[in-house]
Amino acid sequence: MPATSRKHLALFAFVSVVAVVIHGLTGHVHLPKEFHSFSAFDQRKLLWQNIRSDPVSEKWGWAIAPLSMLCWPMIKVFTDETDIRPFGKKRAAHVVGSYGIGRFVPSEDTPYSGVYKEGAPAILRFSTATEPSAKGGMTPAVAVKHFVDGKPSLNYAAMYTFDNTVEHGLDFFSYPLSTHGPRKSDNIGLKLLAWGFDQISKISATLGGTISLAQTKRNGRKVANDEVNVPFAIILQPHEELKGLLKDYEGSDVMGEVVRQVGCKMGGKPVYRVLAVTGPDFPGEDSVVPIGEYVLEESSCLVTSGWGDRHLFFQQQQFEGELEWKPEWREKAGDEQFLLLEGLPYKWKDFLPKWTVTESQEEKEWVRAEAEEIEKEKSLERENRASQAVEALRERTIFS
Repeated sequence: MPATSRKHLALFAFVSVVAVVIHGLTGHVHLPKEFHSFSAFDQRKLLWQNIRSDPVSEKWGWAIAPLSMLCWPMIKVFTDETDIRPFGKKRAAHVVGSYGIGRFVPSEDTPYSGVYKEGAPAILRFSTATEPSAKGGMTPAVAVKHFVDGKPSLNYAAMYTFDNTVEHGLDFFSYPLSTHGPRKSDNIGLKLLAWGFDQISKISATLGGTISLAQTKRNGRKVANDEVNVPFAIILQPHEELKGLLKDYEGSDVMGEVVRQVGCKMGGKPVYRVLAVTGPDFPGEDSVVPIGEYVLEESSCLVTSGWGDRHLFFQQQQFEGELEWKPEWREKAGDEQFLLLEGLPYKWKDFLPKWTVTESQEEKEWVRAEAEEIEKEKSLERENRASQAVEALRERTIFS
């Protein structure tokens, strides 16, 4: 390589790394050190306040993200129990998102344990893995953060596929999403990413885990070992009311369009039904069963957030956790042919049950409890304002 080219390459690398560091300085993270000792609702409230503080989305980039991956060990995606991204660590994918505040409402007869049985307050982040386009399609995804009392949040991510798809165009909510995806891909970037994760995981990174939800109760306590029951995989089925909202959209700002089209219309309503895949032989001996819904809060509107895009972190879970509880799944989880087509596009999408929306008793109780929580907050704010007004009047009286 000529000396001039080497200088240009070195300068490019230096500028890109500096940009990563500068990027980490933008925005502020307002969370106390004892944040994870707070109640589930207080943790969610503080994060949501930060998310709403900056409505301008992050910008898609092309140079910084790959270099930032080299500066940050990939294992930390699985090991860092935090809600805030490490200093200077830019997202390598899913750069731009939209956000909703809600809760997981379990079905009355769910067989699964922990949060799957008890429910939990949540924040949802809707995103696409790469910058979408009408011609190239997109890679829709949702990451969910579940809050429990006095402990770090419990997270997972769900996608349709790891490749861009044009199956439903840019109509984000026409795609069901899952914690498992097919390893089949012609995408060089995906192959490199999968190779990187394979170096730190004995099981393919295309199998995402949710074991922490089954192991943890809403009060933060652990489920007894002999009571833990976890699904093989999770599928998120979009609400019928959301399908078609973006069917004619052809721009690149899909997350902004999601916010514009959905807005506040889903407040108090479910956005996704949660289906559990009971085992690796679906369709076949195993099946999918509805186990709950993600419901947006009554007063909730979807928002964009530069703060969330830059700072909000979702710890991922390796599927090894599931295999410790269900060793009979290990053979399929290590089978290359099984992994090649696992997930929605090639196996599951045509076998999902139709969603008939009904309001469960649990959902009604959740709505009532959340309304009471909101009313308490409003009452406290009114008391604070009244106290401040009295204090101001007293000061004016003293100095007049």
